[in-house]
Amino acid sequence: MANRRDLKKEIKFLADELVSSICVKSIISEQNDDKASELIVKIIAFRDRSVRKVSSYNREDNGKSQFRDILKEVGEEYNELIKEYDSLKLV
Repeated sequence: MANRRDLKKEIKFLADELVSSICVKSIISEQNDDKASELIVKIIAFRDRSVRKVSSYNREDNGKSQFRDILKEVGEEYNELIKEYDSLKLV
């Protein structure tokens, strides 16, 4: 099972990379796109929510399956954010 601290770092890293990429695309395209701003807000909310989930899971109450469920939720939500990122028409 993954270490909580490492998983939280990974979530933060992935979210920060997405935000950075959106910012670079916006600068290169010289567009101020509201969709990009909305996606950045969603990514930040995802990061905070996911880190909170990882931090708050209870090991005693069927911890492994609960942790697997959290990982699955986080992965699915991140994939949705990637799809939204790919659909941005900035460049």
